[in-house]
Amino acid sequence: MARSRRQLAFCVLAFLVCRSSAVAQAVEPRDTRILLETGAFDPLRGPQRIPPELRLESEEATDRWIVQFRAPLTRAQRERLTREFGLKLTRYIPNFAYLERISRADLERLRRLDIVRAAVAYQPAFKISPRIGRVPFRTPGRRAMTGFLLYAVLFEDVDPEAVAATIRALPGVSNLEVHDLRRFGAPPRLEFRLASRSGLPAIA
Repeated sequence: MARSRRQLAFCVLAFLVCRSSAVAQAVEPRDTRILLETGAFDPLRGPQRIPPELRLESEEATDRWIVQFRAPLTRAQRERLTREFGLKLTRYIPNFAYLERISRADLERLRRLDIVRAAVAYQPAFKISPRIGRVPFRTPGRRAMTGFLLYAVLFEDVDPEAVAATIRALPGVSNLEVHDLRRFGAPPRLEFRLASRSGLPAIA
Protein backbone atom coordinates (compact mmCIF):
# COMPACT_ATOMS: atom_id res chain seq x y z
CA MET A 1 0.00 0.00 0.00
CA ALA A 2 2.80 2.43 0.97
CA ARG A 3 4.60 1.64 -2.29
CA SER A 4 1.43 2.28 -4.29
CA ARG A 5 0.97 5.61 -2.58
CA ARG A 6 4.56 6.60 -3.34
CA GLN A 7 4.09 5.62 -6.97
CA LEU A 8 0.86 7.66 -7.13
CA ALA A 9 2.55 10.68 -5.54
CA PHE A 10 5.40 10.42 -8.02
CA CYS A 11 2.98 10.23 -10.94
CA VAL A 12 1.08 13.31 -9.70
CA LEU A 13 4.33 15.23 -9.21
CA ALA A 14 5.55 14.23 -12.67
CA PHE A 15 2.24 15.36 -14.16
CA LEU A 16 2.44 18.75 -12.43
CA VAL A 17 6.04 19.30 -13.56
CA CYS A 18 5.20 18.41 -17.16
CA ARG A 19 2.07 20.56 -17.11
CA SER A 20 3.98 23.53 -15.69
CA SER A 21 6.59 23.15 -18.42
CA ALA A 22 3.92 23.01 -21.11
CA VAL A 23 2.14 26.09 -19.73
CA ALA A 24 5.44 28.00 -19.59
CA GLN A 25 6.12 27.17 -23.22
CA ALA A 26 2.60 28.25 -24.21
CA VAL A 27 2.90 31.70 -22.59
CA GLU A 28 3.62 34.31 -25.22
CA PRO A 29 6.36 36.89 -24.56
CA ARG A 30 5.14 40.16 -23.08
CA ASP A 31 4.09 42.72 -25.68
CA THR A 32 6.36 45.73 -25.24
CA ARG A 33 5.15 47.70 -28.24
CA ILE A 34 3.66 51.18 -27.94
CA LEU A 35 0.10 50.89 -29.26
CA LEU A 36 -1.25 54.11 -30.76
CA GLU A 37 -4.21 54.72 -33.03
CA THR A 38 -1.71 55.63 -35.72
CA GLY A 39 0.21 52.35 -35.36
CA ALA A 40 2.39 50.19 -33.11
CA PHE A 41 6.16 50.21 -32.62
CA ASP A 42 8.88 49.09 -30.23
CA PRO A 43 10.20 52.25 -28.54
CA LEU A 44 13.70 50.78 -28.33
CA ARG A 45 13.85 50.92 -32.12
CA GLY A 46 11.76 54.06 -32.46
CA PRO A 47 8.71 54.76 -34.62
CA GLN A 48 9.16 53.74 -38.23
CA ARG A 49 8.02 55.27 -41.53
CA ILE A 50 7.15 58.75 -40.25
CA PRO A 51 6.98 61.25 -43.13
CA PRO A 52 9.48 64.12 -42.75
CA GLU A 53 6.66 66.69 -42.52
CA LEU A 54 5.22 64.81 -39.51
CA ARG A 55 8.50 64.26 -37.66
CA LEU A 56 10.11 66.68 -35.23
CA GLU A 57 13.19 68.34 -36.67
CA SER A 58 14.84 67.83 -33.30
CA GLU A 59 13.82 66.25 -30.00
CA GLU A 60 14.84 69.54 -28.42
CA ALA A 61 11.68 71.00 -29.96
CA THR A 62 9.34 69.18 -27.57
CA ASP A 63 8.82 68.51 -23.89
CA ARG A 64 6.12 65.86 -24.50
CA TRP A 65 7.39 62.31 -24.18
CA ILE A 66 6.02 58.78 -24.14
CA VAL A 67 7.69 57.08 -21.18
CA GLN A 68 7.50 53.29 -21.13
CA PHE A 69 8.15 51.23 -18.02
CA ARG A 70 9.30 47.63 -17.80
CA ALA A 71 6.21 46.49 -15.89
CA PRO A 72 3.05 47.90 -14.30
CA LEU A 73 3.97 50.47 -11.66
CA THR A 74 3.57 49.80 -7.97
CA ARG A 75 2.05 52.38 -5.67
CA ALA A 76 5.50 53.22 -4.25
CA GLN A 77 6.92 53.71 -7.74
CA ARG A 78 4.03 55.94 -8.77
CA GLU A 79 4.49 58.08 -5.66
CA ARG A 80 8.21 58.47 -6.35
CA LEU A 81 7.68 59.36 -10.02
CA THR A 82 5.10 62.03 -9.22
CA ARG A 83 7.12 63.42 -6.31
CA GLU A 84 10.63 63.46 -7.79
CA PHE A 85 9.93 63.89 -11.52
CA GLY A 86 6.56 65.64 -11.60
CA LEU A 87 4.92 62.94 -13.71
CA LYS A 88 1.11 62.93 -13.85
CA LEU A 89 0.65 59.25 -14.83
CA THR A 90 -2.85 59.96 -16.10
CA ARG A 91 -2.50 59.56 -19.89
CA TYR A 92 -1.89 55.83 -20.19
CA ILE A 93 -0.73 54.28 -23.47
CA PRO A 94 -0.48 50.51 -23.91
CA ASN A 95 1.86 48.89 -23.14
CA PHE A 96 3.14 50.16 -19.76
CA ALA A 97 3.59 53.75 -21.00
CA TYR A 98 2.36 57.27 -20.23
CA LEU A 99 2.35 60.52 -22.16
CA GLU A 100 4.09 63.12 -20.01
CA ARG A 101 5.44 66.67 -20.08
CA ILE A 102 9.06 66.44 -18.93
CA SER A 103 11.92 68.90 -18.81
CA ARG A 104 15.20 67.90 -20.44
CA ALA A 105 16.95 67.60 -17.05
CA ASP A 106 14.22 65.38 -15.58
CA LEU A 107 14.16 63.28 -18.74
CA GLU A 108 17.84 62.45 -18.45
CA ARG A 109 17.43 61.49 -14.78
CA LEU A 110 14.34 59.46 -15.59
CA ARG A 111 16.09 57.45 -18.29
CA ARG A 112 18.62 56.25 -15.72
CA LEU A 113 15.97 54.52 -13.59
CA ASP A 114 15.91 50.74 -13.76
CA ILE A 115 12.11 50.71 -14.09
CA VAL A 116 12.20 52.79 -17.30
CA ARG A 117 12.45 50.83 -20.54
CA ALA A 118 12.36 53.70 -23.05
CA ALA A 119 11.34 57.29 -23.65
CA VAL A 120 10.41 58.56 -27.11
CA ALA A 121 9.45 62.02 -28.27
CA TYR A 122 5.76 62.60 -28.97
CA GLN A 123 5.84 63.11 -32.73
CA PRO A 124 3.36 65.23 -34.74
CA ALA A 125 2.47 62.05 -36.66
CA PHE A 126 0.99 60.58 -33.47
CA LYS A 127 -1.58 63.39 -33.25
CA ILE A 128 -3.44 62.83 -36.50
CA SER A 129 -6.22 60.25 -36.42
CA PRO A 130 -6.15 57.85 -39.38
CA ARG A 131 -9.96 58.07 -39.43
CA ILE A 132 -9.95 61.64 -40.78
CA GLY A 133 -11.74 61.65 -44.12
CA ARG A 134 -12.91 58.05 -43.77
CA VAL A 135 -16.00 58.48 -41.57
CA PRO A 136 -19.21 58.42 -43.65
CA PHE A 137 -21.54 61.35 -43.07
CA ARG A 138 -25.23 60.74 -42.44
CA THR A 139 -26.96 64.06 -43.03
CA PRO A 140 -27.31 65.66 -46.49
CA GLY A 141 -26.01 68.95 -45.12
CA ARG A 142 -22.80 67.40 -43.82
CA ARG A 143 -22.25 65.43 -47.03
CA ALA A 144 -22.58 68.63 -49.01
CA MET A 145 -20.01 70.43 -46.84
CA THR A 146 -16.60 70.81 -48.42
CA GLY A 147 -13.39 70.18 -46.54
CA PHE A 148 -13.10 68.58 -43.12
CA LEU A 149 -14.79 69.30 -39.80
CA LEU A 150 -12.11 68.60 -37.18
CA TYR A 151 -11.57 68.57 -33.44
CA ALA A 152 -8.20 69.22 -31.86
CA VAL A 153 -7.97 67.89 -28.29
CA LEU A 154 -5.43 69.94 -26.34
CA PHE A 155 -3.33 69.27 -23.29
CA GLU A 156 -4.83 70.57 -20.05
CA ASP A 157 -1.81 72.77 -19.29
CA VAL A 158 -1.92 74.89 -22.47
CA ASP A 159 -3.70 78.17 -23.18
CA PRO A 160 -6.45 77.18 -25.63
CA GLU A 161 -6.88 80.77 -26.85
CA ALA A 162 -3.18 81.00 -27.73
CA VAL A 163 -3.32 77.71 -29.62
CA ALA A 164 -6.50 78.85 -31.38
CA ALA A 165 -4.81 82.07 -32.51
CA THR A 166 -1.94 80.07 -34.03
CA ILE A 167 -4.23 77.66 -35.87
CA ARG A 168 -6.52 80.43 -37.14
CA ALA A 169 -3.52 81.92 -38.94
CA LEU A 170 -2.88 78.73 -40.91
CA PRO A 171 -4.03 78.45 -44.54
CA GLY A 172 -7.31 76.61 -45.06
CA VAL A 173 -8.58 76.98 -41.47
CA SER A 174 -11.98 78.57 -40.88
CA ASN A 175 -14.88 78.66 -38.42
CA LEU A 176 -12.69 77.90 -35.44
CA GLU A 177 -14.37 77.68 -32.03
CA VAL A 178 -12.76 77.18 -28.62
CA HIS A 179 -14.34 74.79 -26.12
CA ASP A 180 -12.55 75.06 -22.79
CA LEU A 181 -13.95 72.08 -20.89
CA ARG A 182 -11.43 72.00 -18.07
CA ARG A 183 -13.99 73.21 -15.53
CA PHE A 184 -15.93 70.02 -16.29
CA GLY A 185 -12.88 67.81 -15.84
CA ALA A 186 -12.24 67.37 -19.58
CA PRO A 187 -9.40 68.71 -21.75
CA PRO A 188 -9.95 71.83 -23.88
CA ARG A 189 -10.60 71.32 -27.58
CA LEU A 190 -10.89 73.30 -30.76
CA GLU A 191 -13.52 72.77 -33.44
CA PHE A 192 -12.76 74.07 -36.91
CA ARG A 193 -13.00 73.44 -40.63
CA LEU A 194 -10.00 72.59 -42.76
CA ALA A 195 -10.06 72.95 -46.52
CA SER A 196 -7.61 70.14 -47.31
CA ARG A 197 -5.72 67.26 -45.69
CA SER A 198 -2.54 69.00 -46.79
CA GLY A 199 -3.03 71.38 -43.87
CA LEU A 200 -2.84 68.64 -41.22
CA PRO A 201 0.97 68.58 -40.74
CA ALA A 202 1.09 72.29 -39.86
CA ILE A 203 -1.70 71.83 -37.32
CA ALA A 204 -0.04 68.77 -35.77
